Amino acid sequence: MNNSWEGVYNAVAPHPITNAGLTKTIATILEKPLFMPNIPKFVMRLILGEMHELLFTNKNLSAQKAIDRGFEFQFPTAEKALINILS
Repeated sequence: MNNSWEGVYNAVAPHPITNAGLTKTIATILEKPLFMPNIPKFVMRLILGEMHELLFTNKNLSAQKAIDRGFEFQFPTAEKALINILS
């Protein structure tokens, strides 16, 4: 970025995707079967401790501030970015 923006900007894509959605999209693009067991929250708490909250909370981040300043995403969706990376 060559702009002289000041302040805090979230480095996030304009169309959020969940981890489950990301995993399903990758499997679809790679044409691979997908089996995702549902691991209960308490199991992840045992494994990860307090970090388990990162898996179960919504961060509500937005790229709107950058978009309002004219930033254009080369790959605005995870699907388009993954197709570019994985194809």
